[in-house]
Amino acid sequence: MKIRKARLADVPELVPMGMELLELHKKFDPVFYRTVARARWKELSTNYARNTVRARKSFILVAEEGGKLIGFLRAEYASRPPVMLERKELFVTDLFVSRKFRGKGVGTALLNETQRIAKEKNVQWLKLEADVKNGEARKFYSFSGFYERSFKLSKRL
Repeated sequence: MKIRKARLADVPELVPMGMELLELHKKFDPVFYRTVARARWKELSTNYARNTVRARKSFILVAEEGGKLIGFLRAEYASRPPVMLERKELFVTDLFVSRKFRGKGVGTALLNETQRIAKEKNVQWLKLEADVKNGEARKFYSFSGFYERSFKLSKRL
């Protein structure tokens, strides 16, 4: 398995994985994850992935096996307020591993490479969110060294 930064040529393979990830999220919270029509979603998702690959403040890592993508991680750089001693953050917005490759170290490899990149950029905090109902993800992140340090709430208006 190879972990590398995504290229524009990867976008057509990333889009269906993003759709599968979205469908997983919808199972946990169908109201929050309502989306546009599937045809429009594909176009918007393609543009989003292309823009992320080109961006300086975000990136996508891919896991590749036998020339096929089997997972991805998307992350964005952010800064905390200037009064904070540790200001640099990297926020993992998405982590997906194809079903048949789960439990085989793919997610761990993606997170490890993300941490390596973050340390290289002098980032002090790696952050992420997982749906409160997604026990599998919460268990994985806890096993990977993440801990709960805040409580995020939402209210639909």
